[in-house]
Amino acid sequence: MEENTKYGIRLLREQEWDIWDRFVFQQRDGTIFHTSIWLRHQQDRNFEIYGVFYNGELVAGMPLCIKKKAGFRIAALPIMTPYNGPVFGDVLYRQNDIPVLWDVFRDALNGFDAWRLRCFHRNSVLSELWRRKEKSELKRTNVLLCTSEKELLDGYASSLKRNIKKAKKNGISVVETQDFSTIYRLSAQSFKYSGRKHPLNEQTFLSLAAELHKFGLAKSMLAKDEENRPLAACWMPVDRQFAYNVIHGIDRNYRDLQAGPLVLHETIKACFISGLNVDFEGSMQDRINAFYQKFGAQETEPTEASCINSRSLEFIVKMGLKSV
Repeated sequence: MEENTKYGIRLLREQEWDIWDRFVFQQRDGTIFHTSIWLRHQQDRNFEIYGVFYNGELVAGMPLCIKKKAGFRIAALPIMTPYNGPVFGDVLYRQNDIPVLWDVFRDALNGFDAWRLRCFHRNSVLSELWRRKEKSELKRTNVLLCTSEKELLDGYASSLKRNIKKAKKNGISVVETQDFSTIYRLSAQSFKYSGRKHPLNEQTFLSLAAELHKFGLAKSMLAKDEENRPLAACWMPVDRQFAYNVIHGIDRNYRDLQAGPLVLHETIKACFISGLNVDFEGSMQDRINAFYQKFGAQETEPTEASCINSRSLEFIVKMGLKSV
């Protein structure tokens, strides 16, 4: 950090994490994924939070998920997490101090062999800065802004409306749930169908889900048939602005009953009642992305920035021996 900067940066102590979490929830570009509540449930990884202070007041911060790989120390994207990186106090945007603060954070990141961050889609200032100054690429997500139920349905694709009606005709009902084991089982089945392993083990997910629900930071719904069999589930972490479609799973043995679209529709409705927008988190798979857009969501492009500071690690990656 340059000596003439008016900001000071240091690692936050564990007893300060509650202060950090409250700060995050008060800022426009802060999300549930920036909080210690979320990050302490990263399996096989540690995390650190850098706080930036001005006259003793916390004005910005950057949580980092740390993994060690082949002796290298890497600030990686957290597991099952769409956004990470810096959170700036809202006042800093009015002061045009984001470039100065990014330089402060950049100095801290130089202490890692490599790093990768993805900013919240609403943070256009940081996105533009990364596109100019860092190695970056655009990702995609789909966002559905809070509206009335009628306007919500009006934005749905006709095929989606038919499937929701079909589910109701088939006797499918949707209820709020804290049956996290069933949610995990259904989501693991969907991950397996798409050729992927569930990003979290069951114990980690159950611990994360229980803590978020304890603080009112998640919406979860379960779709059942008339015989009370669970057919589909949706689990969305929430903050003061958005709900995030992180987990959505179905029992593929009963997929023709259309419980999947219905449970997602009912979860969106519950979020709108709470005044929350919905972030579908997006997918680089065109098939999944097209499904989310059937709900009338608008595609947007979060920016991901990365850097390999270690020359030896850069050589290894170029040789195709390891990925970061």
